[in-house]
Amino acid sequence: MADKKLNLKEIIEMAIQIETAGAAFYRRLRELARSEGTKELFGNLEKAEHQHIKDFEAVLARASSRPGRLEYASTEEDLLYLRAFASRRIFTSPEDAARKAENLADVLEAINMALDFELSSVGFYREMGGMIEDPEDRASVQELEKQEKGHAAYLYRMREKISGKKQ
Repeated sequence: MADKKLNLKEIIEMAIQIETAGAAFYRRLRELARSEGTKELFGNLEKAEHQHIKDFEAVLARASSRPGRLEYASTEEDLLYLRAFASRRIFTSPEDAARKAENLADVLEAINMALDFELSSVGFYREMGGMIEDPEDRASVQELEKQEKGHAAYLYRMREKISGKKQ
C-alpha cells in the first residue's frame, strides 16, 4: 500500500473520544449503583478515564510544540486498520455509553461490559503506541495502555469475587 502520514492529532482525538465515552459509562453506572462499594468501584474508574483524557491532551500539547511531530510515516493499511479499530469500539458516544449502562441487568453484567471496554482500549492503545515514533509520546501512550490493563485486571478480580458469591 502507498505511504501515508499518520496524524497524531487524529489518533489522540480518537483516544479522547474513547475515554470520554468510558467516563460517561462509569458515571452512569456510579449513579445507578445501589451499594457504596459499587459506587466507589465505578467512581474510581470514572476518575481514571478523566485523568486519561488529561494525559492524552498533554501528549498532544507536547507533540504540537515540536515542529513536525504531529505526523509520522505510515502505510494506508496501518491507518485504515487503526480507524477500523476505533470504529468498532464498545461505545459510539457518551450518550450511547450512558444508555448501555442503563440497560444492564445487574452489577455482574456491568462489570463484564466494563471489562470488554477496558480490553478494547488496551488493544487500541497498543496499536497506537506501535505507530508513534517519538519515544516520549510512545512512552506516554504505553503508560496509559498499562493503566488500562490494570483496570481490566481489577474488573476481572471483581467479577471473580462477585461470581464466587453467587455460587
